[in-house]
Amino acid sequence: MDDNVLTIGYLQCEDLKEYLPEQVYFLSGGYPDMAQSMFDYVTSLPLETLKTESPGDENTKLPKIKIKSFDVKKGVYPEKLDIYAGFIISGSLSGVYDGDPWIDALLTFVKTLQSENRKMVGISFGHQIIAKALGGHVEKNPKGSEISRVTVPLTDVAKEYFKTTRDTFSLLYHHNDALVSLPDAACSIGSSRSTQYQGFILGKHILCFCGHPDYSHHPAVLEALFKWDSENLVVPQQLLDFGLTTLHHKTDYLWVTVQIIKFFMN
Repeated sequence: MDDNVLTIGYLQCEDLKEYLPEQVYFLSGGYPDMAQSMFDYVTSLPLETLKTESPGDENTKLPKIKIKSFDVKKGVYPEKLDIYAGFIISGSLSGVYDGDPWIDALLTFVKTLQSENRKMVGISFGHQIIAKALGGHVEKNPKGSEISRVTVPLTDVAKEYFKTTRDTFSLLYHHNDALVSLPDAACSIGSSRSTQYQGFILGKHILCFCGHPDYSHHPAVLEALFKWDSENLVVPQQLLDFGLTTLHHKTDYLWVTVQIIKFFMN
């Protein structure tokens, strides 16, 4: 095994092809392609850029990340778990409480990973499904949809965990549901005005973000999803219009991505 390459099992929870215009999908691909592109970009950054975007991490030698994806909506799962440094669970347009067979199967798989202390990163729906599997509660967000760029103050626990002096981080968001109670022993990484738990950490093997570093690397995808939201009346138009005004503002996805890589490193 190449010590300079980490292989990550990527549990794909949605095929974005049916939601995106052909040209947008051609340029970005689905969730696994966006994740691979994001990791490739971040691990190729010069040290000076890392010093600016992720102070304190410029002396960390980041390994390359190799994504191996599994379409869990179609019941496809990895068989040999030991060959992966850990697993990422993607976003989805489904709700973790929908009761679909594929969601029940994913909940069972998450419990298996937890029982073996396998490393897991959850992104948006992924962070909700991990929380639900481990005893947290997810429901329609009582404060409504949260979309586009959001800045989150870090908790003191998160600052210590990430060994950072930064006070906040920002990402792009796209969710109507929210985690409203954490699993036992989990610690919040921050809150926003709309969402109490913007992610959580649990032990040394679980790290979750409510926001999307992948959309932050590919904002055109989120812009296309806004159009789908509008056409299907999923999100109030006024909120979508406001979201478009911040969609292309700078986020801290580079810092978040570095933290994810470091999480899988050690």
